[in-house]
Amino acid sequence: MKIKYLLAQDGSFYYQRRVPDYLRDRYGRSNIKIPLKTLEPMAAAKTVARLAADHDKLWRAMLDDESLLPGDMQDAGRRLLADYGLDDGIGLEHPVVDRFVEDIVAADRERGLRAVERVAYEALKKPMPLLLSQGLDLYLSNHKKGANKRFVAHATADWKLLINSVGDISVADMDRDRAKDARDALLKTMKTTSVERRINTFRAVFTSILRETNSDRRNPFEGLQVKGLGEDAQVSRSTLFDDHLISLIDGSLA
Repeated sequence: MKIKYLLAQDGSFYYQRRVPDYLRDRYGRSNIKIPLKTLEPMAAAKTVARLAADHDKLWRAMLDDESLLPGDMQDAGRRLLADYGLDDGIGLEHPVVDRFVEDIVAADRERGLRAVERVAYEALKKPMPLLLSQGLDLYLSNHKKGANKRFVAHATADWKLLINSVGDISVADMDRDRAKDARDALLKTMKTTSVERRINTFRAVFTSILRETNSDRRNPFEGLQVKGLGEDAQVSRSTLFDDHLISLIDGSLA
C-alpha cells in the first residue's frame, strides 16, 4: 500500500514532501527529504505521519492561521527549528544557529515576524514548557490502557473540561488555586459525584506527568475536596416506586 510522503529508495525509507511555493526561499529548495533511520515499514509510516502533521501545523502557522491551538503552535515552532537542524533550548551562542537567526532578522526587517517564528526564536533560549494538552499525551503513552479507545475517549473528554476551564497553560503554571477554580467551575454545571470523578482523572494524569518528568512538586489536585459530595444526588426511580408502593400498602391497611 502506498503511503503519502513515504519514499522507499535504495533499501531505505525517507519522508519526502514538496515545499509550498511561499516557503521555498526560506527552505532554499523545493522538496524536503528526511531519512527515517528505520527499515521497518510500520515504524516508517508512523514517523511520516508525525512529520507530515508537524509540517501541516508549521505551514498553517506561516500563514498566520489563528485557529492553531497553543500545543499546535509549539509543535510548529519545534518543526521550524528542526528544519534548520536545531532543537529548542540549544542557545543563541551555538554556532549552528547562525543561519536561522540571520533568516529571522531578515524576515523581521522585510515583513515582521510571524507568531511561530517568535515561538521558535524564544525556544532557542529556553525550552518550550510542557502544556496541559501535551501532558495528557504523556499520561496515555505510559498508561496500561493507553491503547484502549474507550479509556482514551473518557480521559480526553475529562481533560478537555480542565483545559476549557483554565486554558491550555503549562503544567508548571497549574497550581492549587487554578485546581480549585476548575473544581468550582465544574460544580456549576454538574453533580458533585460527577465532579469528584473528573477530579480523580485530573489527579491521576498529574501524578503520571510529575512522575514521568521527574518533578518533586506537589500534585495540585491531591486531597482536593468536593463540598457536599453526594448530597445533591437524585432519588432513584426504583426508590420512588418503592416509596409509592409502601404508601399504598399503608393506606390499604389503615
